[in-house]
Amino acid sequence: MTVDVSALRPYRTAIFDNRRWANFEPRPGDIFVCTPPKCGTTWTQAIISSLLWPDGDAPGAVMAISPWIEFELMPIEAVLGTLQAQTGRRFVKSHTPADGIPFFPDAKYVVVGRDGRDAFMSMCNHMERFKALDALNARAAADGVQPLPGWDGDVHAFFQRWLEAPMHLEHLASFWARRHDPRLYFVHYNFARIHGALRTTPAMAAGVVNHVWSLKDLLLAATGV
Repeated sequence: MTVDVSALRPYRTAIFDNRRWANFEPRPGDIFVCTPPKCGTTWTQAIISSLLWPDGDAPGAVMAISPWIEFELMPIEAVLGTLQAQTGRRFVKSHTPADGIPFFPDAKYVVVGRDGRDAFMSMCNHMERFKALDALNARAAADGVQPLPGWDGDVHAFFQRWLEAPMHLEHLASFWARRHDPRLYFVHYNFARIHGALRTTPAMAAGVVNHVWSLKDLLLAATGV
């Protein structure tokens, strides 16, 4: 079974394209790490990797074994080949809102949120150092896709563009609308960290839990491994 991408809302920029899901073949137990950019994606992937391979014998680096399937810089044939070659439980990264990715009956989806202000400042830092934008924009222009503006140091103008993009607020809202789906597990970037002003975790302050969870306990509950 592959993915009918015509049933998905299209999301395409110079950096990513959700049509790349088309030839993905799911397996029971697949885990999808679904985050807006700069919201602890790699951190979460590393934790899941440590749960899947508690002896530290993962078959490769996190970025290699848990690829970002929509990322235009990586040939999709290589991405799918990497995933198809894996014999253990797989986990895949996505930055696409919920209406732009497939939902499989035997999969689990770990959704990670973060305070938008922190995510935005992290994105500024990322864009200032991002070296691949010219290559991605050249590819996009050849495909008739609007190139993305580069970083010029104007934080205020960038903030306006960030607010208008569907990559943080809209992303989280799309998954929150599906919050009753038992395949989804929601994690906050600061869920297991004591907040300086609250002097507890946001989850405890909201009455969601009655103790501080460790990140490993939290992801263990989320992934069921």
